[in-house]
Amino acid sequence: MRREQLFAIAWALWVPLHAMIFAQERSDFIFRATAATFPSDRKVELKLRGTTRYSRTSGTATVQYKDGIARLTITVKDLDPPSHRQYATYVFWAVTPEGLVENIGEFRPRKTSILRIFARSWGGTIETATRQRTFCLVMTAEPHFLVEAPSREVVLASLPPDEKEGLEVEPVEVHFRGDIGMESVPWREERVSTERDREMPVELLEARRALDLARFFRVSEHADQEVRRAEALLEEAERAFERGFDERAAILARRAIVMSEMARRLARERREAAEQRQREMALADAEDQVKELRESLDRATAEREQLRQRLEERERDLRDAYGRLEEVRAALAQAERRAAQYSESEKRYREEVERLSRQLAEEQARTRALTEDLRLLRLSSISINEHRAKLALARIVETRDEDDRFILVLPNEELFVPTRTPGTPQLRRDVLPKLDYIATILATFSLGTYVIEGHVSGSGSSERLKALSEANAAAVAAYLMSKGVPSERLKPIGRGAEAPLEKGATPRAHHRNQRVEIIIVPTGSMNPPSRTTPGTGMR
Repeated sequence: MRREQLFAIAWALWVPLHAMIFAQERSDFIFRATAATFPSDRKVELKLRGTTRYSRTSGTATVQYKDGIARLTITVKDLDPPSHRQYATYVFWAVTPEGLVENIGEFRPRKTSILRIFARSWGGTIETATRQRTFCLVMTAEPHFLVEAPSREVVLASLPPDEKEGLEVEPVEVHFRGDIGMESVPWREERVSTERDREMPVELLEARRALDLARFFRVSEHADQEVRRAEALLEEAERAFERGFDERAAILARRAIVMSEMARRLARERREAAEQRQREMALADAEDQVKELRESLDRATAEREQLRQRLEERERDLRDAYGRLEEVRAALAQAERRAAQYSESEKRYREEVERLSRQLAEEQARTRALTEDLRLLRLSSISINEHRAKLALARIVETRDEDDRFILVLPNEELFVPTRTPGTPQLRRDVLPKLDYIATILATFSLGTYVIEGHVSGSGSSERLKALSEANAAAVAAYLMSKGVPSERLKPIGRGAEAPLEKGATPRAHHRNQRVEIIIVPTGSMNPPSRTTPGTGMR
């Protein structure tokens, strides 16, 4: 199988990158609150309580649902600056019991000042609206006001309404994914050296954060023109602030935020479209390969049918030979009886006996030849399938023959995702198509017992290295079993570092010795599955 075809199959089955970055529907951090269903044409007041980090912060929200719109008046008191430098503002969210989150507005001081520089807490009131009817309110700290999902920096959350309100309530789970991985973003350091710096518009700080995010997620690879426009707007806003035009700087900064966020979303759409095209191409290649495999299987089936017919013909010939042999024996017996009765015909009797003996020898030789042909035909029927299976495996992985065993060699670097926790191997997504192909062949053809041997190299005790290799072998065996290989044929074992392919401490030796071997042991083999040293004959 060509390498390009293998990569195509891997792309078709690989989980898209954008799904891992932008569509984490669940995370390891869940905030629980209570949503209320608001009645029509009636004002309801909700209390807002600060989280542990913002325990002094509090507030209220007045909600009136009318004509399909919930109008909110939100008041916040004793709000402290965000605790991490990646956050520049606050955003209110309406969260439904189904997990839908809606950005309903930014909350910040009316005066333009950097939030993180505040010397004391502050408060204020905003008015906003949402088309949701059943929701709770959550306020989070964010890098800018146009974020799509809440960060994990929860500041405020609405409390359940008083029982006297008589409202229907439902529990809400808020799954945070907006700032997953933000600890790795190289945020620019904000330095305050003059009194003028303390008057910097919040929008300017948000625009910087928005562009920091765009650079970190490499948005320019798919939306370079939009990122350049956002950078140009930010530079123009910086110059306007330096010249003292604060309002102009704030307007330009908000435009930079909008352009940066538009670039990020556009890049995501373009990346998704490119990945979709790649998946479609890979799927088409995979379908072609499946078609070729089916045609090959049909040809093999036809050849097997021909062999079966030839085998039946040989068996019929053998039965005929046995019948003729019985006839010859009967004739010989009759001749012997005639010879005993007619002693005067002894000469003719002896001649007849000799003739029949020769004929018997010829028939016996022919019978032995037919028996050997039958045995060889039976063996060829089995060996053809075994040979085809080995050829198919040798196209995608490194293999070798060792005595009567056939061995597949899979490097650990190709199999497993690098992890900081030894002993918990995780298969790479791009190797799963190859393992699927191997599992299909092992499950389809009864080749014998499959010994899964794990091998590692490096320092450490032999018990630790053996445990690591056993974990690697068990991970591969479990995946093969999940794809239909019978568990009674799979025997995972760990060899540790006791059977290296190449001795020495070079990077090449380390790479070759870190591997998992699938050893195909034919049924009835007298050789044990484990070896002291690996064999030769690498393909």
